[in-house]
Amino acid sequence: MNGFKSNQEEIIRFIMQGGDVLVFMPTGSGKSLCYQLPAFLSDGVSLVVSPLLALIQNQVDYLKKLNIHSNSLNSSTNSATKKMILKDLESAEPKIKLLYVTPELLSTDGFRIIIEKLFRRSRLARLIVDEAHCISEWGHDFRSSYRKLSWFKNKFPV
Repeated sequence: MNGFKSNQEEIIRFIMQGGDVLVFMPTGSGKSLCYQLPAFLSDGVSLVVSPLLALIQNQVDYLKKLNIHSNSLNSSTNSATKKMILKDLESAEPKIKLLYVTPELLSTDGFRIIIEKLFRRSRLARLIVDEAHCISEWGHDFRSSYRKLSWFKNKFPV
C-alpha cells in the first residue's frame, strides 16, 4: 500500500482484522480514511456516529462522488430519503456501506431495533464514533446522548 499518511495503514489493517481502535489525529491528517476504507472493503453497514450535521453532509456528499453507497439519517433527512434508507437496511444485502447518524438517533429504541436486525442478519459491520472528543462531559461540545453509546458495546460485545 502506498500513499498513506502517518499511521493510516497500520490503523486500517488493525480495523480490517476486527480490532477496536481509538484514533487521535489532528484535523486534515486523514482520520476519515481510517474508517471509510475498511467500511468500503467490508460486508455490511458501518454506522458512523457524528454530532455535526454539516460534517455528516460533507462526508456523505464526498463519498457519493466516489460512488460509495453512503447516506445519513438525522433530523434534516426528508421522509422519502428516510424511507429509502430504511428499506435498504431491511434488505437481505443492504447497499449502504456507511450510514451516518447522530448520537441522539442511535439512542432511540426504534433505531436500536433496526441495528439489532442488521446484527442478526450479519449485516452490521462496525460502529464508528467520529468527533470522539465530544464524549467527554468536560468538553464544550458534550451531548448527553453520548452517555448512551455504551449500549452498543454492551449489546454487541466483541
